[in-house]
Formats: sequence, C-alpha cells, structure tokens
Amino acid sequence: MSILLAVQFSRLLHSKFFYISILIGCFITMAHFLQTTSISTNETSIIPNSAYLLWLNVSMSEIVNMFFMMLPILAVLPFSTQLLIDKKTKYHHLMI
Repeated sequence: MSILLAVQFSRLLHSKFFYISILIGCFITMAHFLQTTSISTNETSIIPNSAYLLWLNVSMSEIVNMFFMMLPILAVLPFSTQLLIDKKTKYHHLMI
C-alpha cells in the first residue's frame, strides 16, 4: 500500500497540472497581499499590520471569494488529470 502511494505521489510531483495549480494559488495569494497592503498603508491604526491580521480569511474581498471558490478546483486538478490519463491508457486495470 505504501509503495502504491509513493508511486502516485511521484506521478503527482511530475505532473504539470500540479505546478499550474500551485502557481495559480500563489498568484491569487500575492494579489490579495498586494491589495491588503496597499489599503492598509493608507490607514493609521494602533494595531500594527501583521500576517495574522492580513490573512485571507480575515479580510473579505473579491480576491478572497475567488480563492475560496477556486480552492476545490485547484486541489482536484492534478489528481483528476492523472485519473483521466490512467483511464485512457487503461493503467487503472494494473493497479487492481
């Protein structure tokens, strides 16, 4: 069982859709960070800005909504493409 998981995770790490999902998630996170830092630098507050206060879940905006809407798609994209490739090549018959 552990060998099967090791093979699947090695296939995942060599998939281009895994890296595409990581890049999309990083792009959305950086866009949110740039949006919140540009807004928060104009305000004067007693509490200093920190990563805890500027996190995605704390400040609701369109970028945060887009991130949470795309999160399941980004999580499933690499494995779903591997499943599709396995079905096309009938590789899933060898795993059973």
